[in-house]
Amino acid sequence: MASTAAVASSLSVPIRTRESTLVTWIVIAFLAWMPLCTPVSLLAWENHLVSVPVAQAILLVKDGWAAGLIAVLFLRHIREIRFRWFDWCALAYAALVVVYSVVPSLLGSHLSALSVIASARELLVPVELYGLGRLAGYAGVSTATVVKAFLVIAAVAAAFTVAAFVLEPGAFWQNTYELVNFIRVVQGVPTAWTTWQISLLTMYGSFGEAIRAVGPFSHPVGTGVYFAMPLTLVVCAAWLSSRRQKVAMVTVMIGVVLFALAVITPISRGTWIGFVGAVVVCGAVLHRYRLSVLTVVVFAAFIVLVPPFSWSVWASVAGNDSSTNAHTQTVQKDVTHVLTTNPVVGPKVGAGDSAGQNYTAGDDAAGVGENMYLTAYASVGPLGALAFVAWLGALLVELFGRVRSGIPAWISIGVAAGLLAEVAAGMTASTLMRFTTSASMMLLVGLVVAQPTSGSRIPDLAALRHPRQWFRSRGVTTDDGLPDPTEG
Repeated sequence: MASTAAVASSLSVPIRTRESTLVTWIVIAFLAWMPLCTPVSLLAWENHLVSVPVAQAILLVKDGWAAGLIAVLFLRHIREIRFRWFDWCALAYAALVVVYSVVPSLLGSHLSALSVIASARELLVPVELYGLGRLAGYAGVSTATVVKAFLVIAAVAAAFTVAAFVLEPGAFWQNTYELVNFIRVVQGVPTAWTTWQISLLTMYGSFGEAIRAVGPFSHPVGTGVYFAMPLTLVVCAAWLSSRRQKVAMVTVMIGVVLFALAVITPISRGTWIGFVGAVVVCGAVLHRYRLSVLTVVVFAAFIVLVPPFSWSVWASVAGNDSSTNAHTQTVQKDVTHVLTTNPVVGPKVGAGDSAGQNYTAGDDAAGVGENMYLTAYASVGPLGALAFVAWLGALLVELFGRVRSGIPAWISIGVAAGLLAEVAAGMTASTLMRFTTSASMMLLVGLVVAQPTSGSRIPDLAALRHPRQWFRSRGVTTDDGLPDPTEG
C-alpha cells in the first residue's frame, strides 16, 4: 500500500504540472481572443462569409469558452476551493441577478426574454470572470506568465488603436470597416446608423468635432476601459524597475507611452479621472510620491494642451460640451427614476442597463446604463447593489493591502490600480459590465486574489501610512525598502 501511495504521489506532480501549463495557455488564448472577436466577426460578416446568426455566434464564443472552462475547473478542484468573506458578497449579487431575472417574468413582467438574458449576461460578467481567475489559480496557472502575455496582447491592440486613430478618418468606420452597420445589424442596437450615434464622432462645444479611438472594439468608452489596466501595470513596473536593467526599463517606458496613448485617444474622461486617482493611491501605497506627481502632471498636461483631447476638457469646463451635459442630465434623471420606482415597483433585470434596453420598449425601459451602480440598483435592488459595492471595495482593500507571494509586486499593485480606475469610472459608465473590454481585467483580478498570502489574513491598512515598514514586514524588499519587482 505504501509503495502504491508513493507511486501515485510521484505521478501527481507531473500531472499537475501538465494541467497548469495547459490551463495557462488556454487562459492566454482566451485573453488574445478578447480584442480579436469583434474584428473576426465583423470582417467575416462584412465580406459575406457568414450570415448574421453565425456572426453573432462568433461573438458568443467567448461566453461558451469562459463558461466551459469554469465548469471544468470547478469540478476538478471543487475540494480545494476556499471562499473568502467577500466572495460571498459576489455570490449574493450573482444570486440576486438570477432571482430578478426569473421572478419578475413569473409575475407577469412585459420584458422580453432576449432583453432579460442580454442584461443578465452583462451584469454577471465581473463575477463570472473573477471566478474564472480564482479557479485558474487553483489549477496552478502562472499569474506572472499570464500578465506578461496579456501585456503583449494589449500592446498589439494598442498599436492598432493608436495607428487607426491617427491614420483613418471617421468615414472609414462606416464605409470601409463597417462598424456602424455591424453594431446595428449584428449586435442588435437599433439606433446605430451613424458614427455620431455610436459615439465615435462627437462635438466639443465651439471647438469642433473629433473622432474617438475605438481600435478592435465597438465603443470608445470600452476601449479606454480595456487599456486602463495595461497602463497601470506598466506604470507600476516603471516605478519599481531597477535602473540597472536598462533594456527592461526602456521596454517598460515604451509600454507606458503606448498604453497612455491608447487610454487617451478614446477620449473617455471617466477613465482619465479614474486613472489619475489610481496613480495617486499607488504613489501613497508604494511611497513613490514624486513619481506619482510627475505621472499625473505629464498625463494631465497632454490632455489639457493637445487637441482634440484638450477640447473635451475645456468644453466641459465652459459648460458647453453636449456629451458632458447629456451625461449629467441622464444620471440626474436616472437617480430620480431609480429612487422613485425601485424598490417600490421592484427591481428587474432587463431594463436597467444598455444591453437590456436594446430589446426593451415602452415604460419598462429604465435607461440607467450611464452609471454602473445605478444599473446594479435598478436591476437587483438595494441589497444586490450593496453586495456588489461591498465586493468591489473589499477587492480593492485586498489587492492594495497585501504583497502577494510568488508574483512581482508591480503585478498585484498594478492590477489593483487598474480595478480602482474603472471602479471610479463606473460613475459615468458600466465599466465592468461589458464582456469584451472588462473580461481581461476581472480575470486578472481573480488570478491575483487566488495567490497565497503571507502574513495576516486581515488586510493591514497601515500600509497607506507606513508603506516602507509594511513592505519590510513582508520580507520582500530591495535596498530602498520597496518590493523587488523581479521577485517571484
